[in-house]
Amino acid sequence: MHEYDASFTSEHPSACAGQLPHPILPPVGEGENESLRDLNGNAAMRLSDQQRSIIRTAVAENFGAEANVWLFGSRVDDDARGGDIDLYIESATDDAEAIVESKLRFLVSMYKKLGEQKIDVVIRRPGYEKNLPIYEIAKQTGVKLS
Repeated sequence: MHEYDASFTSEHPSACAGQLPHPILPPVGEGENESLRDLNGNAAMRLSDQQRSIIRTAVAENFGAEANVWLFGSRVDDDARGGDIDLYIESATDDAEAIVESKLRFLVSMYKKLGEQKIDVVIRRPGYEKNLPIYEIAKQTGVKLS
């Protein structure tokens, strides 16, 4: 078995290519998306309550109930517009192959529920000992969703 880092970003999976934008959830930066607060009560992000709930649920379903997820990047800047959804996930499982499969299921679920938006995912597995800079940046600048 190969040793995988399991910290990688993603583009739209081919299974969702050509999917029309979601009829209910406009991309953030369009329409009326309110600023929300993180778990500590700080003003934080440009995601609706529904979008945040969808992300938390999909992370738990695909990476385990003990998995944690942070939103980071331009979506935590209330003054910015548009932008992709950058997520940092600390997986509950250490199995690299299972994480890859979980990531694919997670992304398909996100595109079905949120519509066609760019979603980047960085995943850290518990047994991976290297502390890559992106892990710290995501946690320090991001907003914990679960």
